[in-house]
Amino acid sequence: MNTGILLIPLALPALLSASEPPSAQSASSSPHYILAQELIDLLNETDSILSMCYDADSIRQAIPRLETQRMKMNAIAVRQSELPDPTAEEEQDVLQLKEQFTTAWNNVSGQIDRLVLNGLITPELAAVLSLDPSLVSQQPAAPPAPPIR
Repeated sequence: MNTGILLIPLALPALLSASEPPSAQSASSSPHYILAQELIDLLNETDSILSMCYDADSIRQAIPRLETQRMKMNAIAVRQSELPDPTAEEEQDVLQLKEQFTTAWNNVSGQIDRLVLNGLITPELAAVLSLDPSLVSQQPAAPPAPPIR
């Protein structure tokens, strides 16, 4: 399901468009590599936050943490926009993170898909995640069924 998430800035395009495998180089300390790693960490944190959203109360409690995540994402995008274009070597270094990025992105997308399918997208959640407003649930979600023992 395409959720229309705009959480990822137009930063680090090499992670999304790479067609060649990276060379076996050691982790880089280039600013491009550091920002790519920060983006992956941010996605993993966002996945963790979203995984705890299972009803209206837990979503309401998650909004401040997700807002912090959005501010961090914006800061990463600003820092990335201020960098010069990466060198070929820097691009190869960043490509080493492509699999981690893809996994983290897919995890966040999966959490959002779960929330959409369960009718848990509130206007506040859609706003903080920059989701398409049409994904907002039209009626409040029913409380989850208690676990079967």
